[in-house]
Amino acid sequence: MPTYPSNCLQFAKTLDGTLPTLPNPTSGPPALNILVVGAGLGGLVTAIALTQAGHKVTIYEQTAVLGEVGAGIQIPSNSARILFKLGLESYLKPYVTTPESISFRRWQNGKVIGKTRLIPDFIDNFHAPYYVIHRADFHSALCQKAEDMGIEIRLGARVVDYDSVLGSITLHDGTRHTGDLVVAVDGLSSTTMLLHNHAS
Repeated sequence: MPTYPSNCLQFAKTLDGTLPTLPNPTSGPPALNILVVGAGLGGLVTAIALTQAGHKVTIYEQTAVLGEVGAGIQIPSNSARILFKLGLESYLKPYVTTPESISFRRWQNGKVIGKTRLIPDFIDNFHAPYYVIHRADFHSALCQKAEDMGIEIRLGARVVDYDSVLGSITLHDGTRHTGDLVVAVDGLSSTTMLLHNHAS
């Protein structure tokens, strides 16, 4: 038995003074049945990450047809690295633009007053590119990745109630679905937020 430099493990000792046997860390965490509410950018990335970690994920989305609105968004290098680890690099490639630099201009006359070079600086320093992509294309890439991973997305499934004790959701048609964990990623008008605000 190894010795420890402090009493930080005293709380974990059994009555006879020995440390309990811990699970084998190589076995990994148990696979959970996880319900993700919302199939926007956040919901899809969450589902992809959880599935990659070995869990079974089902997404419930209130709209009948998947789609995304909005304009162009930026994916900085720190975010790109995470997306690459989730296996999304090849899915993003057809849609992204990699700008060479960002210029800051004076509004009165357009004179450049600051410039940040992105290529090759960001790849060299942060080990990932700086991307610009349209929000709808980003969503399409995530949808394709989720589909290829076998993640089930149930459309037209509007959640009207949550049970935090049972870990269940109730849909507008009255059906209830239960999991080990419910993750609500359905935006500012989330039923979760409305129920929480009402309860408080």
